[in-house]
Amino acid sequence: MKNLYSRFSLYRYLTAFILATITVGCQGSSEEQPSAEHTVQTSIIDTKTVALDSNAPGMQQSESKPLYSDDGPIDFSINRSVINLRLHSSNDMLLTDPEGRRTGIDPLSGSSFAEIPYSSYEAIGLADLVTGDPGPTTQELAFSEPINGDFSIRIVCTYEDIYSIEIRGYDKAGDFGHLIVRDVRIKLYSIHTFSLRYKKGNEKDLDSMTLRGGYDGTDDEEEDANLLLSYFTCSSSEIELPPGTKKLSFGIYYYIGVNAETFSATLNGDNISSLFHPEANSNEIVTLDLSQGSNSLVLTIEGEVQSQKQIDTDAFEIIILP
Repeated sequence: MKNLYSRFSLYRYLTAFILATITVGCQGSSEEQPSAEHTVQTSIIDTKTVALDSNAPGMQQSESKPLYSDDGPIDFSINRSVINLRLHSSNDMLLTDPEGRRTGIDPLSGSSFAEIPYSSYEAIGLADLVTGDPGPTTQELAFSEPINGDFSIRIVCTYEDIYSIEIRGYDKAGDFGHLIVRDVRIKLYSIHTFSLRYKKGNEKDLDSMTLRGGYDGTDDEEEDANLLLSYFTCSSSEIELPPGTKKLSFGIYYYIGVNAETFSATLNGDNISSLFHPEANSNEIVTLDLSQGSNSLVLTIEGEVQSQKQIDTDAFEIIILP
């Protein structure tokens, strides 16, 4: 146990020097943009973002005072499992557990929370030792004894930057998971959402974690099938965009079990599959050319979830408001 604690501490204080970046993305634009390029390093914008302004709550930089739940700090001699999230960004994050309890900072309300049992949240900054100039910032959120289910991760952009999220799971036997999303550019006032699914192991199996986009598509399939494709940019299958919008940057996450050769995509009946580059356990951003009025986007892929063959078909209605 002492070795596990040492490993966690070493990770916590040394990996602040290792700044990668992550995301998947979606944004509307009325200006001409370059054609889509394949990348597993993408960014996303929620199309139902709240219109913040400079006077909105949370627009000023949050205090670096650590947040701790009433249960106190994590004790490795007591707590069986620990999950550590590191957001490499000046923006804050908010984690919500399957029971609705929160830990982190919500810029939309200007509130901070430490409701998840045995949780903590703090900002770690790296200043230049010579000049004293502030360096990169990492937001660290840790909690122990997670419950089974889906945890929501939300980032509201109050500082434009490129960020990454790194998630590590620890139990008394050592590491049980390492997830990372890289190189995500986030624009002011946009919202990025992710879903972290946790499953507690037993005497034979380790704990497990699965990361995907915050929205898993339409609800007409079995739950497992919906894992194959997920999206960082949308909170529903209906996407409304401002008048004059011509393009949409659409972010998509591919589950580890997808069969890339079976992927297809149509926009207003036209085959646009070549714009996408599906790859297991990856994400990308694709720029879509839109028509004024209503646009129909349909995506389909086959794959395996829990050793079972599944088909995931998601349909979106993209409406450019008059």
